[in-house]
Amino acid sequence: MQNKSIQTHPMMTVVIPVYNKADDLKCCIESIRNQTASSNSYEVVLVNDGSTDNSLEICRQLESEHDFIRVITQENQGVSAARNTGIQASSGKYIMFLDADDSINEEAIEKLINSFELFGTDVDVVAYRMKYYYPASKNSKRHKRETWLKETGLYPLDEFPFVAQSTMNICIRNRFEDNILFDQTMKMGEDQLFVSNNLVRTGILGYCAEAEYCYVRDGFNTSTRGNNPLYAFDDMAKLYESLLTIAQSNEIIASYAYQLILYNYDWRIKSSMLFPTDPNEQTNKEQRERLNNITQQIPIQEIIDSPYLNAYHKVMLLDHFDSIRKP
Repeated sequence: MQNKSIQTHPMMTVVIPVYNKADDLKCCIESIRNQTASSNSYEVVLVNDGSTDNSLEICRQLESEHDFIRVITQENQGVSAARNTGIQASSGKYIMFLDADDSINEEAIEKLINSFELFGTDVDVVAYRMKYYYPASKNSKRHKRETWLKETGLYPLDEFPFVAQSTMNICIRNRFEDNILFDQTMKMGEDQLFVSNNLVRTGILGYCAEAEYCYVRDGFNTSTRGNNPLYAFDDMAKLYESLLTIAQSNEIIASYAYQLILYNYDWRIKSSMLFPTDPNEQTNKEQRERLNNITQQIPIQEIIDSPYLNAYHKVMLLDHFDSIRKP
């Protein structure tokens, strides 16, 4: 149920799904309130996804304090449904996403708007810098994609296939009734599929080096259990198969899609979460055959060229999935 409408047509809509984030929400909104962009150039859509703490009360309070905030509340349906609700309610020319326990730097909205306006119709997706922040140790690190994404500009994916845009530090063009939505049947990998589907039309990723997303890794926003193939194999395989479909139907984005699969393989191998673990012998066999079929469709040269896989893991993959392939 939508409770407030903003009469202006902002340049940017910030979609924030909220589920039991009472302790973090005010800090998240503070990072938006401190933006260098004029507050009439953006709106924030808080989607309360059936929170059971006092998150909704805080959302209402923030809405009453700031003209740029709208609150939508719905029964709990998951983060993808909440983001979809936010997308469908967005009135901005562009849409960006922010989790309620994360933040953005002060120039983020202004610089993202400027970048999108500069790039024009050449792009549907603009990414920006991301910092992983670990509160317990107060350490931070960058994503390896920033090895290739350095300066603000356009990055054709056939020239820059290794950027692996796997996180939601992105801004998309608002196509309103033609917007691509998140797959609500997926519990993991839906963000990668969403971004990839939005990249298909132009095959070019825009990048804004002046904006930054701070992704808080506190142990609560990621779940080892949820990523374990015992629970997540179907979603994992669906993501890979969807990326294969993209690769095989769009030559420009093909290498990017293959490399995104291999990016996932890399961290799953290192975490011992690539191969099926189902205790049922028949289910395990079927899942291994499905993974084998996926891997056989990745050209050998893509595995050899992958900057994410080390030499040992490349040999392991090629050996484990030994079959006749097309180079």
